[in-house]
Amino acid sequence: MGKVVYEVDFDRTSECLWYFRKEWYKRWNGFQTVLIKVPKKVKSFKQLKEWLSQEFPEKELIELAKGLQQAWNKINNEFFGVTEQIMGKNWKYDNYFCYVQNAIVGHYHPLEENVIFVSSKRNSPSFIKNKLQETAEELVHQQYWYIWRETFRNIKFPWRNFRRWILSETITNIILSDKRLRKYFGNMKEGYKFIPKIKQQLMPLWIRRKSFRDFLLKAHKIRFKMQMK
Repeated sequence: MGKVVYEVDFDRTSECLWYFRKEWYKRWNGFQTVLIKVPKKVKSFKQLKEWLSQEFPEKELIELAKGLQQAWNKINNEFFGVTEQIMGKNWKYDNYFCYVQNAIVGHYHPLEENVIFVSSKRNSPSFIKNKLQETAEELVHQQYWYIWRETFRNIKFPWRNFRRWILSETITNIILSDKRLRKYFGNMKEGYKFIPKIKQQLMPLWIRRKSFRDFLLKAHKIRFKMQMK
């Protein structure tokens, strides 16, 4: 069973953010917006690390990480147990590292499958619950892509990655809407305009699914009209 470890680490956060800024988002038009605070004057990895340590007091972030860790520990076992049941697969790693920072919105690392980020931005009175939901969402994304790669390893996809991402966002929303998880995180926010429409298409498949893999195959087939075995 997995475990979440909240950390504040400017070295690791800088490494990941530098990768986001210089590599990954070259392929995603408009997605620079997730780097919500990094100024354009930051031109090197060294400058990014210096800026992070100056912009966000480490002491405050550490206190927040401690609070989130205490809150998450109360639900950790049920979260990992329920999601394993829903997705039909044991979690790949024993430890998942969640970096608390305020330079990027909630996000999962595209290369490091056990690394996620949550933002320290205090955006509502239900701050802790929102950050726990953010943690859960990014964790499920990592597990989703782990299962996705195994399920479709021998299938060529004739569409751009962006379309696959849209489907992943919708399915993650469906998973976290399970009543066993909703009691901890509240109702899932449909943060993207496309989610309600695609969710409506997928729910009949979700209700009748034989397994998560069965649902995943049929969801891709209905969305992209592909011939799959």
